[in-house]
Amino acid sequence: MREHYNLFILWILSFLWISVMSLECGEVPEKKGYTLTCPVNTAVLQSITWQVWSVNQYHEVITCFADGNVTVTVDGYRSTGWPSCNLTILSLNRNMSQWQCTWDGGQSQPCKFQVYADPEQPTCDPPQFVSSNTAVSITCQTAQIYPQGICALYNLTDMGPLGNPQIFYKYPYWLGNSQESGMQCTFEYDLNQWNEAITLVFRVGMKALVNTNETYSGNVSLTLQYPDSELDGDCPQDYIMPGSPVYCTCKLRRPGLPPGNAYWLSSSALRYPTFASVNNSRRLEIFFDPTDINPKFTCSSNSSVFQHKNPVFYEPKFAYGPDKVTLEALTSPILRFSDAPLSVKMLCKVPFSQVRPDVSISAYVSPSTSGLTVDPVHSDGQDYIASINLVPESPGAYNVTCVAQNTKFPTLTALSNLVVQIFGGSAHVKVNTTGSTERNLCSSVPVSCYVMASGVYPGTLCSIYANSMLLQSRTSFERDVSFPLTHNFEPPLSGEYKLECVVININTSETLGRDRIKLTISGGSCDVNAMAIGLGAGLGGVVLLLAIVVVLFVVWRHRRIVTKKRDTQTVSFSVGDSKVKVIVQKNVPVEMKDGYKAMSEPPPDYFIQQNYDTLSYIGSSVGTASTGVSSVRNSGNDQEDEMYATLEEYINPVDLKKAYTTK
Repeated sequence: MREHYNLFILWILSFLWISVMSLECGEVPEKKGYTLTCPVNTAVLQSITWQVWSVNQYHEVITCFADGNVTVTVDGYRSTGWPSCNLTILSLNRNMSQWQCTWDGGQSQPCKFQVYADPEQPTCDPPQFVSSNTAVSITCQTAQIYPQGICALYNLTDMGPLGNPQIFYKYPYWLGNSQESGMQCTFEYDLNQWNEAITLVFRVGMKALVNTNETYSGNVSLTLQYPDSELDGDCPQDYIMPGSPVYCTCKLRRPGLPPGNAYWLSSSALRYPTFASVNNSRRLEIFFDPTDINPKFTCSSNSSVFQHKNPVFYEPKFAYGPDKVTLEALTSPILRFSDAPLSVKMLCKVPFSQVRPDVSISAYVSPSTSGLTVDPVHSDGQDYIASINLVPESPGAYNVTCVAQNTKFPTLTALSNLVVQIFGGSAHVKVNTTGSTERNLCSSVPVSCYVMASGVYPGTLCSIYANSMLLQSRTSFERDVSFPLTHNFEPPLSGEYKLECVVININTSETLGRDRIKLTISGGSCDVNAMAIGLGAGLGGVVLLLAIVVVLFVVWRHRRIVTKKRDTQTVSFSVGDSKVKVIVQKNVPVEMKDGYKAMSEPPPDYFIQQNYDTLSYIGSSVGTASTGVSSVRNSGNDQEDEMYATLEEYINPVDLKKAYTTK
């Protein structure tokens, strides 16, 4: 009997173990009711307790006792009581999804529900072209889905799902957070697989788990269209100005989807970029190419998916030029206003090859004058030519401008300048002094020159002169000017002065105006200092004059003593390398102690006696009046004897008394 009892207990325990291990909760929608049964035989038990996992531990919710009592710890839960003790969850919460039941000395395997929340009605944004318009992007979202969500894009055109989508969450999901979470998913659909216009219809399906029901969005439609181009009505058939904002518009009659572009193709296969959008179409600009004055263009359109197959052709006519104009003077452009005839003739030329279709020529001058005339344009076979004549009305610099204009587009112009210079002008001059025009030498004279110049080009030079001596000057480059010019004149000497003010043209030196007055300066007396200086100068002059007289008298007296008129001869000769000059006097009486007596002329004391006899003389003896030395100048007449032969003889005459030896 005891063995049978033990076998029965083992059978009961194994049944309980298998029952606990087989507890399953499954996938349950959130906020739905659910009933759990604790798989245990209550015949041998006293109580059963249901627990839920929350905040990192299990919490008792409800307890059933064998005596039939039920204790509810947390509201929102019910039980059928003993013996089954089933647990009824009125509203399943994602944050209280793990349960277990316990009994006397045992517990079940935890049961965890897969709680989910089905998506609310999904909505989708309008499709957007992406990836350079080669694909379309469709974004859909829902405000509620749990725990993760799955999206799928369906093309209703062929009713086929499109692979695995990319999933985005609107709100992040956190374990234990009861907040409703949303989701957003975006799909890109490749359009390159289509080569014809077609309407595509899409919808998106969403579900919380793989095995749950799917909720669908509304349909999203997209119609693919060819872009279609055409010429606008503004395409000119007449000449077109190069560089203008619009010449011809190649517009999109239909922009197409995805959006296309209209463009021009030239004969050289150059594409011109779009520069504006008008009425949902593209307008393109054609630029003038001077290397191709007769271009051909094609108006076409395309998109990232389609190419327009029916282009439109256009051949514009471009106007151009002139690019260069020359203005040359036939007569001198530099004249005096007093010249006659006062006119400058010019020619304005524009080459034929620079203009299409035609050119007009005009001219203007600055400053303005009525003396400018322009003849009609004519041609010499190579150039357009217009004759221009300028007759200046007054002096000045005239900037003459020749303007060549395209007859179709006058804003296409070329300019050339020539400066004509007409020198001249006039001036009124008045010179004056402060006070009387009769002054003494010791006073200065303030001189004022008042100038009023008009119509002067390029400028004036005003100068004050005193007897042609420049005292003061001023230069002005103003056309019309008035000014005073002053100077404090200090006369250097007494006498009459002509004070003159002259205004001339600084370029031509032509006199524009002058005025003069006379000023008389007398000697007069000055102040004390001036008188002292004059007196000192006078005394000094007298002393100097007396000194000169004394010197002259001494010199004259000395000369009178030693240079009385004598009957002498001057003899010059050479001795070796030396030159000797001798003055020889005839026999003269010599004053002696006992009276006068004649003495014969001795030989010079600087000759050797024996050599003296060998000299050749002119005359009979040394004592004659014609004594001399051969090869030497002999001055033998009475007139020459009265003069000195050299300057040294005049300054240092020979004392004849010392030249002789007295015996």
